[in-house]
Amino acid sequence: MDHLAFYNVGSQPTPGGSRLKTWVRRQFRRVLLPMSQRLVEILGSLCHRLDVAEHEIRDLKGQLDDLRRRHDDQAAKLPATMAFGWDYVAMVRRLAVLEDHVDALLLAQGGSAPAAQAPLAAPSTAQAEPKGVAAHPARAKG
Repeated sequence: MDHLAFYNVGSQPTPGGSRLKTWVRRQFRRVLLPMSQRLVEILGSLCHRLDVAEHEIRDLKGQLDDLRRRHDDQAAKLPATMAFGWDYVAMVRRLAVLEDHVDALLLAQGGSAPAAQAPLAAPSTAQAEPKGVAAHPARAKG
């Protein structure tokens, strides 16, 4: 904060300057020194707050750039995800039609409707681990 210590300027004797002029400057400095030092403290505090705010702004800009990049990636993937969803809907509709055809053929051949089947249960994740992935250490101990 030496660059803010403006109150030291002009208190050294200069060649050709009068002694009275230097003495008056020193007296003014002595009277105004507490105010000047307080002003330096205030300006130093403001400089520190400004530095902190600039650092936070840089961090926010970095986060914003990351968020913008992630948004662009998601926006690029969205049409493919939507298309996959519609493909799934079309496949389920075709499967329903095929099931109706199979039921009609079974009725035509056997004369009775097929028994209602119970839905298949989803496999438990505790029973099977993905290929190439080691078991979790907590699960391996137990």
